[in-house]
Amino acid sequence: MSEDGVWRLSPAYDVTFTVDYKNRFIADRHAMSIEESDRLVSRSQFLKLAEENDVKKADSIISQAETVLKTFRQKAEKASIDGFHINLISEFIQAQLNKLKK
Repeated sequence: MSEDGVWRLSPAYDVTFTVDYKNRFIADRHAMSIEESDRLVSRSQFLKLAEENDVKKADSIISQAETVLKTFRQKAEKASIDGFHINLISEFIQAQLNKLKK
């Protein structure tokens, strides 16, 4: 959020999935960490971050993101992304969705 109270998208490098399956140090990691986690983030970690930053309706926002994440495979196939990367990213997305349930 800017000083004038307007939300803007983060730079793409902060939210882009990193695919380097040969490098165990950066494979499936994000550039941005949330509550000291750079891989799987729990719902409580997201909610704590939201509370600390005065984000309203955070649980609803998380639920909306979950809904969109569940459509990744179909959108990736439509975009002609190769099956190897679709499977790799889908596995990570599913692991993150599972972590959100906890």
